[in-house]
Amino acid sequence: MTRADGETIVRARPHPGRPGMVAIATRLAERGSRIHFSRDSGATWVPGRPAGMQVEDIAWIDRADGPAILMATDVGLFEVAADPRADLRPVLVEPSDQDLGFYAVVVSREARGEVSVAVAAREARGVYVSSDAAATFRHVGLKGKDIRTLEIRYEGPNRFLWAGVATPGGDQPGEGCHSWQLLFGGEDPVEGWRAWGTGWHGGSCWAVAFVGDLVLAASHQAGVLRLNTRSTSPTWQASTVDSGLPLRDPGRFFPVDAVVSDLAGVVMASGAQYTLTATVPGVTEPDRRLMAALAAMEVLHAPSEEVLDALDRFVDPLRTPERFVPYLTTWVDLDWLLRPATGEDVTSESLASGVGTLRELVAAAAEFARWRGTARGLLRFLDTVTGIPGFRVEEGVTGDDRVPRPYHLRVVAPPEAEPFKPLIERVIDAQKPAYTTSELVFAAVGPSRGPSRQEQKEERT
Repeated sequence: MTRADGETIVRARPHPGRPGMVAIATRLAERGSRIHFSRDSGATWVPGRPAGMQVEDIAWIDRADGPAILMATDVGLFEVAADPRADLRPVLVEPSDQDLGFYAVVVSREARGEVSVAVAAREARGVYVSSDAAATFRHVGLKGKDIRTLEIRYEGPNRFLWAGVATPGGDQPGEGCHSWQLLFGGEDPVEGWRAWGTGWHGGSCWAVAFVGDLVLAASHQAGVLRLNTRSTSPTWQASTVDSGLPLRDPGRFFPVDAVVSDLAGVVMASGAQYTLTATVPGVTEPDRRLMAALAAMEVLHAPSEEVLDALDRFVDPLRTPERFVPYLTTWVDLDWLLRPATGEDVTSESLASGVGTLRELVAAAAEFARWRGTARGLLRFLDTVTGIPGFRVEEGVTGDDRVPRPYHLRVVAPPEAEPFKPLIERVIDAQKPAYTTSELVFAAVGPSRGPSRQEQKEERT
């Protein structure tokens, strides 16, 4: 399908976390574009309002009020809610050039919830990255290179931004791709951009896809090139003449505009006049008997595949199902919070402050481990586990004889935290320095305090 009611389809994007939700960007007969939305996997479509710019690429992003689409256009980056009545909202990327156009946009979500957005600027202006869901952007390089496509590759918990380079003229060998690791908190990787150009002779790179250790790239003249990034000497390998891709002349293929893949290693490549289905590692037409067997296996394995397709959700403490949160605590040495004295199995109900607090504790486990045995770490842990601010640690505490007690500390808790006393005592024992003794006291009720974190959430709700 390349047209919709007289409009040319330029990009189609399924929502990565909402089955059945799809968006397509179309180009109108006259100048302008439109976004169409479907909530039933394309069975029916609802057109959005026409916009007076040329859309090059789109990407889904989730907002508090629902999913939205980011649009890379020839006059800037825009956002529109997944509602046909919604208006476009401009997204500022480069303050010194608010009309800077873009060729590509991608969105990725880090395991702890950080949402990154990357855009490739027109006029060879390089790549911009946001680590706060498109609130602010920073330029990260590749200025002077004509970047036409961006994709995110996930390797375990790590995320890598891949950028394909376009080359002027049809006979130039080209550069291939560059990759950039997206780090938490907007930090830049020490190695910066890594070039992947060895063996590349495909001219422009128009699209990138990933299957296992392989990177697949749609090229202007060498078909679909393959790169094994795990190899000791990663080198691009071009399509062979018997791959099924149409040849323009001996040694050169017709341009491949797009390449996509799935977890089973099935690849689709398309150009102006063709679409080819193939399997990895060879870009060849698959055996029909094999495809029939795969189709039967797909039905049998559908329940397991539904879990595997969203596997990252299960190891994300903020998104994992409630029943899986206690298991994640065993990964980060926090299951002592849940294990009753009787030795029963851990459950989320074992934590007095609830499963929401438990999710926050697991997400911040690395920081707690870093500051364990310090006053800072103890106070941060108590604040998180109870949801109540106002704890303090007193050192140099004197006894009844007014003589300072060595290696002894006193934890003063706000009075409203008293219902969590057993939990607080357990945390103090686990987080204080091993050589110290401790005592817990609750401050007397004083002047009115500010609302707790939980109360602030309820008030906003």
